[in-house]
Amino acid sequence: CKGHGVQNIRVFGVGVDPALDLLVFASGLNFSTKRKGKRSGPDATAETLVESIPESLTKRVCLEQVMSFYDPNGLIGPYLLCGKILLRQTWELGLQWDDPIPNDLKAAWIEFFLKAFQLERLTFPRCKCPPVVLDPDPWLVIFEDGSKLAYGFSAYVRWRIGDSVFQSFLVLAKCRIAPLAQISIPRSELNGSLLGVRGRKCLQDACRYRFSRIIHMVDSETVVFPVT
Repeated sequence: CKGHGVQNIRVFGVGVDPALDLLVFASGLNFSTKRKGKRSGPDATAETLVESIPESLTKRVCLEQVMSFYDPNGLIGPYLLCGKILLRQTWELGLQWDDPIPNDLKAAWIEFFLKAFQLERLTFPRCKCPPVVLDPDPWLVIFEDGSKLAYGFSAYVRWRIGDSVFQSFLVLAKCRIAPLAQISIPRSELNGSLLGVRGRKCLQDACRYRFSRIIHMVDSETVVFPVT
């Protein structure tokens, strides 16, 4: 895993900096051809990206690059969502797998690929608990929303570490692109809330500590949440 030092390793596919105990990310973009299932050339860098991209950029190549990112906790979900939206725009053109993408859409894809290198400056603490806490049971705060393009949620663990002093950690997030059959924004918000409830159950089952309070934050009056 590059971007934060050669000492970084991968644990179950996730980049980890063991010295600082951080989750890290690498762009991992590689446009070289495959030989026996492996890329024939090195990963692209911010300096070599433009010249590494094939002159005839196809939706097959774009799909390969978007799917090369592995993010089980959804920490870079907003970035990947932009890629999924571009994939949908590419699909709507009705191109074959190896047909060249029009220049205007190709420029949007190049901009998307360039932003991947900003992920290498992004870090998240692996441990979601501060060294010292006043309350052993944290709060779980879940934000949910939806729009015509996408819907999703993000979940934070909030600890009290002092008198009126709190520390929060992003622990899980999930976003999905809206279906092709356009749905209303209230229904999209409901879909986001459904993802939030599923994420809440996942965290309750997986976390070793008990949440003293669970709060769902949503700007919709049509959502009813189960009682904890």
